[in-house]
Amino acid sequence: MISLLGGYLSQLSNLGLTPEGYPMEGFNEWMQERAKINTTQSWLQIILFRSSSEKDAFYNFFELFEKFIKQKNNSKKQESEDIFRLRQDLMFPQFDIYKEILGAIKKRPGMYLGTSSIIRLDMLL
Repeated sequence: MISLLGGYLSQLSNLGLTPEGYPMEGFNEWMQERAKINTTQSWLQIILFRSSSEKDAFYNFFELFEKFIKQKNNSKKQESEDIFRLRQDLMFPQFDIYKEILGAIKKRPGMYLGTSSIIRLDMLL
């Protein structure tokens, strides 16, 4: 069962019928990292080796692939959030106006408040 699935998916790739953003992209590398294997083993061989039967391997493939897709989507979401934050930082540099104002008032409260009393500052804020 799993061999049939592996053959089908590899033949799609060999014929160039895999669209851009093909969900299997990176799955082999992910499986190698997960299994802590440094040799060039295919995802199919790794799953077969760690399963008791072909039927078990077939079901394990879908569980592992679902985990892979979730992790891939989470990393894409995190990457897009990081890009958004970077754009925000470039467009609006971190300048906290309130920090600047309070820092100036703290240095010379009499100049800004007319008195050194903190009650006026409380009322101003």
